[in-house]
Amino acid sequence: MRALYLKLIARKKDHFHDNALQGFVRLCAEDKYALVTSDMWLMRLRSGDVPCNIQKVPHTTLPGSVSMALKKRSPYKNLFNHNLRHMLLSGVLHRLRQLYWQSDVPRINKTSYGITFTAMAPIFTILASGILIAILILLLECGLHTLLQKLQGQAY
Repeated sequence: MRALYLKLIARKKDHFHDNALQGFVRLCAEDKYALVTSDMWLMRLRSGDVPCNIQKVPHTTLPGSVSMALKKRSPYKNLFNHNLRHMLLSGVLHRLRQLYWQSDVPRINKTSYGITFTAMAPIFTILASGILIAILILLLECGLHTLLQKLQGQAY
């Protein structure tokens, strides 16, 4: 792992940026350059921090989350939980999500449509024919079984 790091990453440390904003500035300055960053930085695109127009490549989002590390038994944990709960109940988190976390995934249309019997007729036909075939096979097996018992009874 160390050899891979030295070969591919350590030699090119000057090519990396320190934060996402520097990456966006470099994205504007250079041709044929791509930047992979979290969705949190997409909020900054709307606030005008980036000097050029940036196009997002469609269908290329990577799932991720935002988190904060706290020490075990931190006194701030309850404070954060209380404020987050309050923001959730008051609707602030919902509004922030609508404003800044717009996804490219199309919303699923939740309207339901009724299914008619004519639409289900082919499925019922297949089900009924399967049941009939199973009954015919059962009758055939019962007939063969009784015939074999009669033949064995005559042999003795």
